[in-house]
Amino acid sequence: MHPEVYYKFEEILVRNNINGKVLEIGAVPSNESLLASKTLDKASEKIGLNINKAANYKDFKIIEGNSNNMEQFNDETFDCIISNATLEHDKFFWKSISEMKRILKKGGLLIIGCPSYVQIDKEMNYFFKKFLSLLLKAYYRIVKRNPTYINIDGCTACLRVHNFPGDYYRFSNQTFKEVFFKGFNNVTIETIMLPPRTIAYGYKI
Repeated sequence: MHPEVYYKFEEILVRNNINGKVLEIGAVPSNESLLASKTLDKASEKIGLNINKAANYKDFKIIEGNSNNMEQFNDETFDCIISNATLEHDKFFWKSISEMKRILKKGGLLIIGCPSYVQIDKEMNYFFKKFLSLLLKAYYRIVKRNPTYINIDGCTACLRVHNFPGDYYRFSNQTFKEVFFKGFNNVTIETIMLPPRTIAYGYKI
């Protein structure tokens, strides 16, 4: 996990002073896991879920399972659910979203981070737009095409393909607002870095 992404999750966790049960989707048995963060030292229980084999690390355990179907957990089990850089690898991500909502307590905190994309014409600064425009012009020279006008407005910037084992999706801020956190309270959506990652959180009604 990129340090800037990790720190952003920690900021959110500190702000919410988590002291109940926490689940991390896609947790790994290392300090790369958000469950290893000191911001969760007050959590009463920390559980990770991963499609690979079960493991124990420090003060948390990871169980083997698929977030598309988390029948091992009852409704409204967790006070906080964290998912970072997993949904883009999930063929059926909507099933995972539904399950996260089911097992999160009312008033519980859901935090989701994913590679995303941003519209260059609205969200990119002038210098980045200029850089992309020059890059496209150089490309067209190489392939011996000479368009009279290159318009990058409406294009998007996003993270490269990274297969673990597959890489299927990139999500817009609209997806976070209207799909991931539909029906949640006080939803905050932040996009950081280039290529962009979006991290959002909200509270189950």
